[in-house]
Amino acid sequence: MKKIDQSRKAKQNFDSPILPFLQGKERIDKKALCYHLSQPMMSRPLDGRTVREKISEVSLYYPVLSSSKKKGYRLARPFKGLSLKEAKDERSEVRETANEIMSRINYLKRKLKPLIAYDKAISKYIAELEQHEASYGN
Repeated sequence: MKKIDQSRKAKQNFDSPILPFLQGKERIDKKALCYHLSQPMMSRPLDGRTVREKISEVSLYYPVLSSSKKKGYRLARPFKGLSLKEAKDERSEVRETANEIMSRINYLKRKLKPLIAYDKAISKYIAELEQHEASYGN
């Protein structure tokens, strides 16, 4: 996997047509993003998967808020100038998104364990077969 430059300079140089739609207080859902990002001359509109990929790209540089409890996506708001309540609410949404991501990571790690065990076992088996072949031929 190619390492991604997530420096401040890279963030400044990063551009995505989806960014303007994610800014502000209100969330925007995939269907609305598909509509806004599709050009009138396109033969078919962007699909949800493509929009999710674009959101994922943005999330490498900006804090994108999403939740299973709330429909849609938005960027975390700049916190300078927020009231105490607004800042706490924003922090709560950021933590909720981070907790959901951590939960997915932990779930995927659990799914990975049987695959690692299988890979280790079959690698051992292949080594035995190769040794047997080297010793006795085909």
